[in-house]
Amino acid sequence: KGGILINMHNRKSRKILLIAGVSVAAAVLLALFGIFFWGVSLKNGDTVFPNVCVSGVNIGGMNAQEAAVALEDNFEKTHANRTLTVQLPDRKLVFDPEMANSPLDTEAMVSQAMSYGRDGSALQVLKTYISCKISAYILDMEDFLQVDTVYIWELIDKTAADVVRDMVQSEI
Repeated sequence: KGGILINMHNRKSRKILLIAGVSVAAAVLLALFGIFFWGVSLKNGDTVFPNVCVSGVNIGGMNAQEAAVALEDNFEKTHANRTLTVQLPDRKLVFDPEMANSPLDTEAMVSQAMSYGRDGSALQVLKTYISCKISAYILDMEDFLQVDTVYIWELIDKTAADVVRDMVQSEI
């Protein structure tokens, strides 16, 4: 009689352990699936990762259109006052952005900000996202400044032609 009671107790313990093991395994699989799904949704997301900044403007969490508007508003204020300086042997030429024909490629900035961290596996994307939550990722505006070097050289040549003088023989 005692052996039957112990045997039933072992069966009950095994059944409980089996149910607990299956429950833990199911919870782990569910958590892994959730993490994977979160990574995939971030990879295919339509907003910039948090704390992605372009020239001091945090566009994190914005969609492409909002980011473009925010950057253009900021650059109207800051870029209009910037100058391009060309150092020649005997003088400096200073060009304002309009004169230097150097527009900013806002579309490329937004595109790079939108694609940042979205390459690689879902887990890599999730890792980059979490990293962005902790610290900022900064895109340098200078990388997106389109300088028309042919036009700048034309301005330098024009300036050089304006200052060229015929040599005059000195007399005493």
